[in-house]
Amino acid sequence: MWPHGRASRWPSPAPSVSPSCLSGARWPTALVLGPVLGTLADRHGHWRMLIVGAWVEALLWPLPALAHGLIAFAIAWALVNGVASGVFALSFSVLADSAASEVRGRVMSFAYLPVNVGFMVGPAIGSIITRSNIFAVFPLAALLTVLGIIALTLAQRRAVAPAIQMA
Repeated sequence: MWPHGRASRWPSPAPSVSPSCLSGARWPTALVLGPVLGTLADRHGHWRMLIVGAWVEALLWPLPALAHGLIAFAIAWALVNGVASGVFALSFSVLADSAASEVRGRVMSFAYLPVNVGFMVGPAIGSIITRSNIFAVFPLAALLTVLGIIALTLAQRRAVAPAIQMA
């Protein structure tokens, strides 16, 4: 949705080219930045890199709204999505480490609950936020990411299993 709205600002001779380029720009960065973040997490601790990665993501989210051209937007969009893919993967790693092996399957079955709630609530929030400006969704995403960081910090501090203490 967001790339399509942004691409409409810089139309191309073929209407589907801009949105397709924007949608495709995120995958190469996800393939690079995801494993980089995972490697850093293995070296410096999963919780630490999850929180650091989420802060980087929060700082990157407003960039697409500030872009002044299609190429700049595509680069910003790709960076946000690349970091987000690594943070998403790390969140699963931290969740798996937080549960004893006897209950890990049950705990992991709830992993997609926030994602599914986001799919239900996101369009409603997006339709309200974007009424005046479609690009307002990017600063909102940064704000929601910061709220997620606060939740992660509280969860990490209340952790009882030694496996999930910050390294």
